Amino acid sequence: MLKNNKIKILCLLIIGIVFLYIYGPIAFMKDGLVTRQSVNSFDELYELGPARRHKCENGTRIYIVYFGWSAPKVKKEIVYQKNEETQKQIVDVDTQKIIPGLYYISWDTKSSVYRIETRKKYYFVIPYC
Repeated sequence: MLKNNKIKILCLLIIGIVFLYIYGPIAFMKDGLVTRQSVNSFDELYELGPARRHKCENGTRIYIVYFGWSAPKVKKEIVYQKNEETQKQIVDVDTQKIIPGLYYISWDTKSSVYRIETRKKYYFVIPYC
């Protein structure tokens, strides 16, 4: 009976990993999931709808669950005003591996949009507090 339970757990684990690989990365913080939008191109406009707000605390980590051959490439968008025009700057984010399939990045609370590129492209949005 113990052997059957181990086989069931292993099968469920494999099915879960395959599902997460197909579904794409999932990001979460201590207080819940981060709102995600799949896009074909980072240049296209998108309608995200309502997004979950998170607590603004410096040093907060964003955890990313992704099972792929390599770590997800994460960039953050910094939006600022220059000469009365809105400018956008894209900056690479250092992704740290905790264990295979689980990564984290530090949220500096100045960026609310993160781009994650795996097999597909995703926006993760954290509204300002």
